[in-house]
Amino acid sequence: MTEQPKLCKDCLHYKKSWLGHLFGSSSLDRCYNPIITNDLITGDIKSKSCEDTREYEMYCGRSGKYFEQLWGDRK
Repeated sequence: MTEQPKLCKDCLHYKKSWLGHLFGSSSLDRCYNPIITNDLITGDIKSKSCEDTREYEMYCGRSGKYFEQLWGDRK
């Protein structure tokens, strides 16, 4: 049995951009994973582009190393 791909849309830390809903784009979708986005100096919660977090291994990378499965329906 093959492992299911780790898609950002199925991750607990994923947030769809409202512009993406209007225009059908995913380029502005955001990742709010605290491991990736928290400012360790001020404690502010920031976000990163999902495209950037999956492109660079220093974040989540193509393998989705910080992926956390979303349970239930988000809608």
